[in-house]
Amino acid sequence: MRILFINRGNINLISGGYIYNSKIISYGTELGYEITYSDRLIEGFDLHVVDSLMLNESNLFRQEYLNKTVVLVHQFPAKNQSVIDRQLSIDDRNKLKYIVTGELVENALLEEWKINPESIRQVTPGIEDTWRSKQTSRSNVSSLIMVANYLPNKGYENLLDLIPMLYELDLTLDCYGSKSLDIDFHKELIDNIKLLDPDERVQLHGTISRSELNDKYISADLLISLSESESYGMAIYEAICSNLHVLMFKTGQWQEFSNSEFTSIVENGDINAFAEKLKSIKKEERPLSFSTIKKGEERTWDIACNEFYNHLQNWFVS
Repeated sequence: MRILFINRGNINLISGGYIYNSKIISYGTELGYEITYSDRLIEGFDLHVVDSLMLNESNLFRQEYLNKTVVLVHQFPAKNQSVIDRQLSIDDRNKLKYIVTGELVENALLEEWKINPESIRQVTPGIEDTWRSKQTSRSNVSSLIMVANYLPNKGYENLLDLIPMLYELDLTLDCYGSKSLDIDFHKELIDNIKLLDPDERVQLHGTISRSELNDKYISADLLISLSESESYGMAIYEAICSNLHVLMFKTGQWQEFSNSEFTSIVENGDINAFAEKLKSIKKEERPLSFSTIKKGEERTWDIACNEFYNHLQNWFVS
């Protein structure tokens, strides 16, 4: 099968959706699929996989392509921000197939776009089989980590409100993410943090390799996730697999993540409750609980990718 994978940007960009796409393409190539990655339509392919970043490209959703197109939805678009929403009838929307990376996106497709459940499959991200985990946990929480690209709606607006609590509790925070996706936002964030953080307790780092990021999870005491609109929450799952405790809002795959004692979850958007929970964690002065996931039980990328291609086979070959 010849597959055209359509998305903009460098496939090697270190960002959740691009990491997912890269894993899917690499695994598919190993399986023997002929996959071409492109930011535009190319004729002559058996199947089109269209990333949700491309949902405003009307030429990708012409009638002749609907029955051979899979929409890979990492983030559900705002109302009227996609061709599917604006131009396609409900019948035409259901000629497409959809793979989603989280439950919230699946629910939105069902409720907002009226997609038939048989046309949707959920394939959540995985973790590298070489991923390592913490073996010990300090009783005195002092070092926090946040993993999110420097973009609006990734939680950095909430971080500004949380900085006074870092001082009150004598905490430091290291953030990791891409600085180039929204240069103006990143610059404004730096300026705003400088006004609130004279001791430079908050450090904004760029992207690092997967292995280096794994090291950072292991050396930190707590991951904070301040985003209110995650479709899944890759950084949260990475922290779980690193045996790192997580403080998060009720977003993304929070119900799955709440099944073990490693997570502390507060109502979405309630930064005061988030700060109070952080204070409670700091004052407990005992080692934070580890994940209940045991080595060998993690959801690896091989599992995720195998599910992805099984769905393609069932839809288009069986």
